[in-house]
Amino acid sequence: MISETNTDINTPLPEKPVKSGLISKLLSIFLIITIFAALAAIIWIINRSPQEEIIEFYLLNTEGKAYDYPTEVQAGSEFSVIAGIINNGPDEAAFHIETAINEESYSDIGPINIKHIEKHEVTISISPSDQGEHQKVEFILIQEGKEPPLHSLVLWIDVTGPDNAP
Repeated sequence: MISETNTDINTPLPEKPVKSGLISKLLSIFLIITIFAALAAIIWIINRSPQEEIIEFYLLNTEGKAYDYPTEVQAGSEFSVIAGIINNGPDEAAFHIETAINEESYSDIGPINIKHIEKHEVTISISPSDQGEHQKVEFILIQEGKEPPLHSLVLWIDVTGPDNAP
């Protein structure tokens, strides 16, 4: 038996269902977006800067707590706080703590050498001489060889005269 086959080139192919064409386009778009996202991630990883050093700087009251700081001081009287530094940088570093009252330099403590992942606390005593309310006492952490200062912490105090002793 001889079978007849249709060898007509113009025979139409069966049409694809609309759903599979739409799914195919969506998958292609998703694949392209994924490729671009992967390339962007690779470029970001290659070009990112080295991780920043994180140096912690904090103040504690004389009891070692991070609250209840002096707020009222008699002129000429001394008050103290504890300044702490934690070096999370990769290497040993030297620091200075400068203090200022109302933007005028008061003292400079340092150099304080701190190894990697090490903590250092120092008691700082201040004796303001000028009376006035809302005086700014600033503690500025400076790492040797680096500009600008790393951190600045502020306490606001009222300085009373000898007659208004707290």
